[in-house]
Amino acid sequence: MRFLLVNPADVRGKRIWCLQPQSIGYLAQASIMSGDDVIFVDAAKDNIPPEKLAQISKREKIDVVGFYALSPLIYSIKLYIDEIKRVNPDIITIAGGPHPTFEPEHTLRYCDKLDFACVGDGEDLIASARRWLSEKDKSSFPNLVWRNDGAVIINKREFVDVNKYPMPAWDVIKPDTYPTVPISIVSRRTKVASVIATRGCPYDCSFCGVPLIAGRKMRTRKIENILAEIELLVSKYKIEEIHFIDDDLTLAPRKWLLDFLNGLADAKFPIVWALPGGTRIDTLDDEILYLMKKAGCYSFAVGIESANQKTLDHMKKGLTIQKIEKKFEIINKYGFEVQANFILGYPTEDVKDMLRTIRFACNLNVFRAVFFAFKPFPGSTEWGKIKGEIDQKHWAEKISDSNLYTKNFSNHNNRVSPKVIKILQIYAYVRFFGRPRNLINFIRRIKTWHQLKAIIKISLELLFKFK
Repeated sequence: MRFLLVNPADVRGKRIWCLQPQSIGYLAQASIMSGDDVIFVDAAKDNIPPEKLAQISKREKIDVVGFYALSPLIYSIKLYIDEIKRVNPDIITIAGGPHPTFEPEHTLRYCDKLDFACVGDGEDLIASARRWLSEKDKSSFPNLVWRNDGAVIINKREFVDVNKYPMPAWDVIKPDTYPTVPISIVSRRTKVASVIATRGCPYDCSFCGVPLIAGRKMRTRKIENILAEIELLVSKYKIEEIHFIDDDLTLAPRKWLLDFLNGLADAKFPIVWALPGGTRIDTLDDEILYLMKKAGCYSFAVGIESANQKTLDHMKKGLTIQKIEKKFEIINKYGFEVQANFILGYPTEDVKDMLRTIRFACNLNVFRAVFFAFKPFPGSTEWGKIKGEIDQKHWAEKISDSNLYTKNFSNHNNRVSPKVIKILQIYAYVRFFGRPRNLINFIRRIKTWHQLKAIIKISLELLFKFK
């Protein structure tokens, strides 16, 4: 069987990051291990529109096209699928990733020409594709979403053994072909690759859907597999910097985490590394921070979200302002470049609350502060509160903005208008980066034209697009 795996572009050009798609890498590995042929197209990186992708699928005589579906891209994915089916009606299409996991029925209803979807981990499902495609009754195949006489059937959920597929198929992804625009936008070195060491999160933050897609139990890869992956990236692809994009690496069992950090330090790879996706600040202590530094970590992000205790409690963060302040006293001893993430416009907050958060952020000794305008994405508790108010036909348009740095969802906050939230967001950045040290330190981290272009794009969105 011949698969075409696709990382879709945002057809409206709103996407900022350009990451090697880890999920597709693991799917490709599963397909190869099961004896199938795999072609990968990164439509986001290579600016491939729906018409061109449809021609590729026809030229390469593809049997199955699979899409990685983030919620902000579901609008674009529908356009890709419609064009592929127009050119080749018999081709099989499937979508997996966050949006099909969070909203499986909406995925198949909205993308009406999509044949199948996958909830959660997709490796085992794609490896068994020959079997379930040949069966009329597909109910015994975990994680599959399918149609039966017009009804959308969602099969039982199972989580994959993360060590069954040792690492992504990097020879398919070709990590050295990617421009350096990671999650953090900036980096210390120019050749960066993303790695995932764990999956899962046991917390219930109201704005986040990670436990739904990755599970609440922390699943850890074998340390030798992670080190072998880094060795491959360094030796074959000349990667100089690793970004672990786990949902929260430091939530892993402590023994595993300490063994991993010691193993990484002992390996003495010629790299630096970071945790740009964020880590819980309450998991960090002297021992972990010391080993992170020893192993080559120079930067990590922490989700602070708010300087208002009532907001943190409503978010179910499990943090107090006092604990955050005490943790920063420890963190600042080690010289990390820390990014502190904050949310402005959370539904329970007013202008005074947001100003308190901005003051708190500017008083922290951090390398960078990022101020997100609140957006209730599918999979989160806050999305569950409002999705019934929106016609499903319009969900895709409401969530199709990929630029998390600058956009708020709608007037979900009844206390403050979207325009005022945007003004406060601009004020927060001006106040933080108005300090020469903060601005100079950030500028020094810009290594490539792609990074500068991304920063300019974010800034222009922030300054001139009020919705």
